[in-house]
Amino acid sequence: MPFKINAAFCIPLFLIFLAIGIFISIHKPIWNDENYSQANTISHCTYPQIIFSGIQGEGNKSPLFYLQQKILCDVFRYNDQDEHSLIFKRIFLRIPTVGEISLFLTLLFYFFTRRFNLWFGILSIFVALSSLMLWWYWAEARPYGLWVVLTACQMFLFIDIVENPPASRKYWILLGLVHILLALTCVLSAIQITIVSTILLFKNRHWKKFIFLLLIPLALCLYYKPTGSANDVIFTMTVDQLLRDNIARDRLYVLLFYPFLLLLYFIRTKFYSKIYSDHLIVKTFYFFLAVFSMILLTVVFLSYLREHSLNQGQYVVSRHIIFLLPVGIIAVTYLTGIVWENLKNTNWLRILLILIILILLFYRLQRIVAGIKQFFLGFHS
Repeated sequence: MPFKINAAFCIPLFLIFLAIGIFISIHKPIWNDENYSQANTISHCTYPQIIFSGIQGEGNKSPLFYLQQKILCDVFRYNDQDEHSLIFKRIFLRIPTVGEISLFLTLLFYFFTRRFNLWFGILSIFVALSSLMLWWYWAEARPYGLWVVLTACQMFLFIDIVENPPASRKYWILLGLVHILLALTCVLSAIQITIVSTILLFKNRHWKKFIFLLLIPLALCLYYKPTGSANDVIFTMTVDQLLRDNIARDRLYVLLFYPFLLLLYFIRTKFYSKIYSDHLIVKTFYFFLAVFSMILLTVVFLSYLREHSLNQGQYVVSRHIIFLLPVGIIAVTYLTGIVWENLKNTNWLRILLILIILILLFYRLQRIVAGIKQFFLGFHS
């Protein structure tokens, strides 16, 4: 699709998503975490305190979200002590997060429309909107929207580098900047930063690039690591429940189709002298290796924490691994596009793929509609 047509779609899409986010903000009460962050920390901390000392009393000390909130309040001279209507407060404090989730959805559409076609851009939006976690954290004055959109940028840049091995220098620079921003957003982003950087290091062996890509971000994660023991946590959910809230079980099943697809390709080419590394299924191996590694490492990390938990301190909940939400959405849409491209000479298989996608979306749609009803009813209960 030509760039101008693509951009023409993106601008109204972003405004539509922004309007939906504002609508949710109006109806969603300010939660305790939002109030605490704003009234007890952001309003009373100076910029040097936020940057160098981190927010005290918060589970997350990484400063980027708190800086954006403080800048917003200072620019528009917002003060908690002033009298504001409830609706104004709900909208104003959530403007950055609403904008970030709206940007995430728009970037999804833009990337997959450019990479495949318009229908895959639309499909990516449907996959995203069929995720209840997205609806829960679309409008909340917390770091989750920032983490989601930065993770999406990381995945898109990673795909570009993997698909085009001699990727231009700007992609590496942009990925390094995204990694630094991720480290400044949440310490747990160390998982995704380490995996993506390690895979690229193994694939490209450009050691100097990894000072910027890996070492500096990890140093920032270590600097902003919360004080206290890692065992001071409370689990009220199983690790499986935490994972499924971000990557639904049916999406995990879809992702498991990739190893099967790769195996079929190797079987088909076993009589040839070599495997073609420029084949799309082979080229995307590193991307799906990163996706499965993120899931596996997160599960191992949470399982270890749960096993050694002291049942005191901070609760571990689904939003603490919300970076897996965009990872799952992007991976499922990308895999579907790869399968579609590889079936270009087999129309009946393409029809079968469309039917499978429609069945899965219909299954998710039923659950998501019920979830959204519960979501809005919960505001008024």
